[in-house]
Amino acid sequence: MPPGVETLVPFDRNDAANRPAASLPLPSESYDPLHGTSWDIALATCSNRSFFYTSAWARVLHATYGYRPQYRVYRGERPFAFPWMDVRSILTGARGICLPFTDECASDGISAQAFHTACESLENAAQTCRWRYWEYRGGSEFLGKISASTVFHGHRLRLEQNDDAMFARFYGSARTAVRKAETAGATVEIRRDRTAVEAFYRMLCATRKRHGTPPQPYAFFESIRTHILEPDNGFVALASVKGVPAGAAMFFHSGGEAIYKFAASDPSLRAAQANNLVLWRGIQHCIQRGISTLEFGRTSLTNEGLRRFKLSWGAEERRISYFRYDCRTRQFQAAPDQSSGWQTPLFKRLPTFAGRLFGRFLYRHFA
Repeated sequence: MPPGVETLVPFDRNDAANRPAASLPLPSESYDPLHGTSWDIALATCSNRSFFYTSAWARVLHATYGYRPQYRVYRGERPFAFPWMDVRSILTGARGICLPFTDECASDGISAQAFHTACESLENAAQTCRWRYWEYRGGSEFLGKISASTVFHGHRLRLEQNDDAMFARFYGSARTAVRKAETAGATVEIRRDRTAVEAFYRMLCATRKRHGTPPQPYAFFESIRTHILEPDNGFVALASVKGVPAGAAMFFHSGGEAIYKFAASDPSLRAAQANNLVLWRGIQHCIQRGISTLEFGRTSLTNEGLRRFKLSWGAEERRISYFRYDCRTRQFQAAPDQSSGWQTPLFKRLPTFAGRLFGRFLYRHFA
């Protein structure tokens, strides 16, 4: 069998001990996360609830890109959420993804047999929707014998409920950068309004150009403001130096977990180290809310600079594996990490307005 191509056999079907458990039907219920509160109420009973599984995130993805949710709760010994988005594109075809633009999908408390049975149920959805493939962003504990399609670093910070104790856990480089930003006169506000989102987006466009990546469409962040920030499920930490926006980050939160999702800065004010103060003030705000864990999102294995930055805050490192199952060949297949490549130099050279146009068109097709 070619490298990177493996069949879906996380369990030995000939094993008499495994076969009955894996084949037991699991009762499940479907929900519409776009209307009403029934999905969030059901999600609260699940062992693997997370921010990315909430109706707020589903509404952002649907409003911005038109993706259609197929959300289910499986009612086994421990109920678990199994949400998918039906992604359709004239360029990249139809596929099922759990979940688009999501760093990692939670699988806490799911038994291996239950996860496998739920994945088998995707066959019906795949045939009905004519998916080319489905992709689960996580699940290595269940699919350990299968090579991941793509692998990333993940970082998680356990929050101390005391500012001084938390600050003392940071590496010296992070503490020095925070103090330098304070000395430079940087200040940070916790905000949720449109003006803050617009300031963040202007800096994001400049940051993405510097990194050779097109920015997401502004409509994406306007949806975030409407469905996440305004209902107080997230915030923007906005730094200014002498009244000029210098750096910003978006944080999302649900229950005891927060996510440091997007960050941007003004390159002309980079010397002020404002983004380090943004992250520290964001952490302090999470502590004030009683949040116990901050996720730093995924990091490409090739991005050593970003990895070192996240580790400098005392974050614990792990691997995040994505698994892509080709519905036509009925095999798992490798997929490239598209965080960099031939397109990076091109987007660095493009004017900002051109990068925005590309972003408005491309993100819908490359979830």
